[in-house]
Amino acid sequence: MKILCTRDNLKNVVTQAERFTGKNVTLPILNNILLEAKGRRCSVTATNLEIALEASFSGRVVKDGVITIPARILSSLLQTVPEENIVLEEKNSVLSIQSENYKITVNGTPSKDFPLIPKIKKGSSFSIFFSALSCALKHVLPSVSRSEIKPEISGVLFKTEGKKLKLASTDTFRLAEKTIPDKMNSEGEASPFILPLKTAEELVRLEYQDDTEIKIMYTENQATFSIGEHTITTRLIDGAFPEYGGIIPKSAETRAVIKREELIQKIRAAAVLSSKLNDITLIFEGKVLVTESQNPELGSMNSKMESEQFTGEDVVLRFNFRYLLDGLESISGDTVAISMSGEHAPALLQSPNDETFLYVLMPIRNV
Repeated sequence: MKILCTRDNLKNVVTQAERFTGKNVTLPILNNILLEAKGRRCSVTATNLEIALEASFSGRVVKDGVITIPARILSSLLQTVPEENIVLEEKNSVLSIQSENYKITVNGTPSKDFPLIPKIKKGSSFSIFFSALSCALKHVLPSVSRSEIKPEISGVLFKTEGKKLKLASTDTFRLAEKTIPDKMNSEGEASPFILPLKTAEELVRLEYQDDTEIKIMYTENQATFSIGEHTITTRLIDGAFPEYGGIIPKSAETRAVIKREELIQKIRAAAVLSSKLNDITLIFEGKVLVTESQNPELGSMNSKMESEQFTGEDVVLRFNFRYLLDGLESISGDTVAISMSGEHAPALLQSPNDETFLYVLMPIRNV
């Protein structure tokens, strides 16, 4: 194998691929990436058996070939080479990296032991703009459960309804749902699936132009996301995502429209003196909103602001300030509408001008 390429082109894909490798003592080959030159294509592949990345990079193939190399070592070496143009050459399972003033050799492993990445030959599929998918994932990722006790909520639900694609997540304390109005080029049965958190996070880290399409193909237990030079293949989470429609409030006894940034600022200030429960109190008294926090060991805080609009009954609610901030920071626009039905019922947060995102938050019950 022989490839002529730039250091940055190789370094970028190797850095990405390293995140997909497995820290597996019993299968050390999973610590490696597969470097391949074939025809006019240069590519790297990495997997931990749960998720895999295949990424192409620009280079000139002088001779076809393939080798697996320890990802961490290759990534670290590429950080140290200052020169831009490099030559990669493989002989007898040894990779040499050569530039004007450097020559590095790295012992590799034959590719025969590297796992094959499974391909979906027949399944359902659809396409959407990458910007729409990335934006939707950023809205729902904070609410994904980080616990493995209930694996069915440790990922993001993908659910199609006609031309709409809905993404949802919950950790049982809050629920987030983002609707993408117009997916494209659907084929096959539109069944829901649950995408693992790590896969969702890696999709958000990709960088593509807003109008670039990403194709999603999936079966009952596997999905591939193909865009540009990248293909991410992932196992899906087995299980049924909770039926959450009944949790979303359909009506409210109290509704307040508030300046979003001002409320965020007051919550952050109150958070400094919150208790070990991370709780703050919101007191809605007509158009006046009071934000309170109290820590027996540190002190207390009280601040006021005025709602833009207010209808219904006065109400007092305690929230985990971190969860509340996650919802407010995911909402677009200058104002947020908070709909409530008493101190024990879930509150609904939405932008008054954008119904494609909703955030439902359970209050903390008084002991």
